[in-house]
Amino acid sequence: MKYQILVLDLDGTLTNSRKEITPPTLKALIEIQEAGKKVVLASGRPTYGVVPLARQLHLERYGSYILSFNGARITDCRTGQVIYNKTLPQDVIPDIYRIASNYPVDILAYEDGQLLSGFTPTKYSELESRINHLPIVQIDNFCEKVSTFPNNKFLLTGEPDSIAAAKEEMSAHFHGYIDVYCSDPFFLEIVPKNVDKAASLLKLLTSIGLTADEMICCGDGYNDLTMIEAGGLGVAMENAQPLVLNYVKGTLVIAHNGNLTNAIELRHELEYTGAIFQTTIDSEVIAYHIARERLKVSKAEDAVRNAMKKIEGAYALVVSSPRKMIGARDPFGLKPLCIGKRDNTWFLASESCALAAVGADFIRDVEPGEIVSFTKHGVSSDKSMQIPLEKQARCIFEYIYFARMDSVIDNINVYHARIVAGKALAQSYPVEADLVVGVPDSGLVAAKGYSEYSGIPYGMAFHKNSYVGRTFIKPKQSDRESSVKIKLNVIPEVVKGKRIVMVDDSIVRGTTCANIIKMLKKAGATEVHVRISSPPFLHPCYFGTDVPSNEQLIAHSHTPEQIRDMIGADSLGYMEIEKLKNMVGDLHFCDACFTGNYPMEVPGEDISQAFE
Repeated sequence: MKYQILVLDLDGTLTNSRKEITPPTLKALIEIQEAGKKVVLASGRPTYGVVPLARQLHLERYGSYILSFNGARITDCRTGQVIYNKTLPQDVIPDIYRIASNYPVDILAYEDGQLLSGFTPTKYSELESRINHLPIVQIDNFCEKVSTFPNNKFLLTGEPDSIAAAKEEMSAHFHGYIDVYCSDPFFLEIVPKNVDKAASLLKLLTSIGLTADEMICCGDGYNDLTMIEAGGLGVAMENAQPLVLNYVKGTLVIAHNGNLTNAIELRHELEYTGAIFQTTIDSEVIAYHIARERLKVSKAEDAVRNAMKKIEGAYALVVSSPRKMIGARDPFGLKPLCIGKRDNTWFLASESCALAAVGADFIRDVEPGEIVSFTKHGVSSDKSMQIPLEKQARCIFEYIYFARMDSVIDNINVYHARIVAGKALAQSYPVEADLVVGVPDSGLVAAKGYSEYSGIPYGMAFHKNSYVGRTFIKPKQSDRESSVKIKLNVIPEVVKGKRIVMVDDSIVRGTTCANIIKMLKKAGATEVHVRISSPPFLHPCYFGTDVPSNEQLIAHSHTPEQIRDMIGADSLGYMEIEKLKNMVGDLHFCDACFTGNYPMEVPGEDISQAFE
């Protein structure tokens, strides 16, 4: 059988963890379409939220399709015509609105290019807005307005308790007439009955004269299962987390943040003892070691501890079995991990902001080297793997860039840390200017700190496209340059005729920074003075910072003045190494990418693609 159509889920399937299509994937999918095959994007997102990725793949040129709203709508990319559209019955709208009004929630409808809010937008409405790059428009006559166009779904947003109560009443009222389910504790989806990716795909196949046997379906989530099963070939994506292992002791589930430095040696050791790997990620190495240790000991916690004695590098782990959940953090504390609680439910997360998103209260950070266990009997802690405080090494780049500004990590407020960084830059590198601007998102708070210390007004000079991931990790310069143009738009009226201080978190290759400066000057800025809230990147990182080899680090082979000239800045100032400690107080941190002082032995070569 020759396959004629390839169906792809988006997050975790088409796109990587950075929400971007990698160049090899893009090239392969273009070649598939050049060969006359169809590529279909299938997502729970609204159509507008899928379009940017469809354009990257040139689906309009090749006459492919988008399945949006989890299959409720099918759009022909070449013509823009909606060829299938399963919508909510009009008669349910008043009752949906009435029930929603009984609770402190917002109700959203999807009109092309915008979100219509029926009440007051919640922070979760704003989250949906950011995810799909749709502005929120609050309207007074919600029922009247949304009755003028077909609706594939409504979304209720609010605190989990309110959403749960609204769901209960909504489900009881409609008795299966429509489907009501929570996609997240703070999102209540209200959709037509029996909306399903698989069912919609079969309708698409019929309309274009193909069969299910000619279809390959790829996904990584539970809402993709029916789709995967419907195709002639179904593919569940490897490397997706959490990893699930079925072994003699039962089921083991593991999620991992970080990079191991001895993953190659450990994997080879396991392979020579008969292990067969299904993924290319070092998380599976950890899972195998925990599973094997579990056969030797009476408790899963002991197995995790024994595995920690073998693995080296940066990791925050969540390990789950049917009867307990275990969290573990590497002894250096390179990767963050925290504990939250909502009612009788415990949570583990990399950042405190994730706890707030699900309505949980932050309890505390898991300490470096600590193993915490959650069972029906309560919470226990094992600190036998801890190392002395002076040897601990939190990743300083969490505070500079990685973490969200509303997080608190190891009792350090990320927002405050970035304010301090900006003030330090203003102190070290003063300049006469008219406006301070930050490069979204991690440069914004540092820019505010620079403004507060210098007295120069703070402004917003950029609009950010949420669909483009990090530009500094793209392999080709042409890719990086085009991505910058798509990712950021300068607001001319903010910068025209002004001397600008532009604050960003880092300069790796210099490509992104140079293009942003060009954009500012093209928009009318008379001067652009660049201030960077990290020291120069001089050394690669082996712990998960995505800093490449020395050859790709502009600061490794150029002086700050040379870099200033190369990027076209009027002046350039980096954070001074000795001032990093002002961001985090007495916290011991890793600054190896700036100094070369690694907290442990490192491979000395790039191992990020060792298993690819």
